[in-house]
Amino acid sequence: RGDFLDVVSSIEQALAALSAETSLPWQLPGRLLLARAYAALGLRGPAERVLNDAAEHSGPSMALHEPQRLISKSWYAAAKGMERRAVE
Repeated sequence: RGDFLDVVSSIEQALAALSAETSLPWQLPGRLLLARAYAALGLRGPAERVLNDAAEHSGPSMALHEPQRLISKSWYAAAKGMERRAVE
């Protein structure tokens, strides 16, 4: 089995490398994955920060990623102890 903390670190490093070259909308799928990973680890602050950053890049052109954003928000709600809201 893998080490989840190492995977989160790898995602952070990959996104940091992309930040120098790519605008945030192209990083959105990776950022949503990172938010879910933070939430799974119970790191609510970092998960919230990443979701707030991602919210700035929503709209019709980003509708493709809306299902993943909703899943990430559900993971975050569960990490906050709001299991019922996570299911909704």
